[in-house]
Amino acid sequence: MDIYDSISWKERKFRNRSILPPVASQLGPTGVFHATSTIVEARHRINSARANEEFPPLSVQYIIDQQTERDRPNIDREALFRLLIDHGTVAVHEYSILGRRGEERWKPRWSLPPEMSLGLIHLLMDS
Repeated sequence: MDIYDSISWKERKFRNRSILPPVASQLGPTGVFHATSTIVEARHRINSARANEEFPPLSVQYIIDQQTERDRPNIDREALFRLLIDHGTVAVHEYSILGRRGEERWKPRWSLPPEMSLGLIHLLMDS
């Protein structure tokens, strides 16, 4: 689990910028509708909390991994990551291109407060 103490320069650089094409349609219309409204609210709460330094962000990748392995092992994790990026809720800390032989092509790490992450992931997986 990765804990970040403050907003890094990479996060500021990539905030509100989509680096991947949208794939929200893969998650289904109901899930996308609920996720969109929740993500907008989450963004507002995140920005307010960060301004007041109420909590350190938690790795969303870790939470998605934990939730999907237990609840939905076949869900498209890449689609979840991309949907979160497209709505500007999470920021890129780092990503790397890995090998092609059975490994992930990209492995981003996102930051989001734990209480926000779990709610968003559950909504996305319920689609």
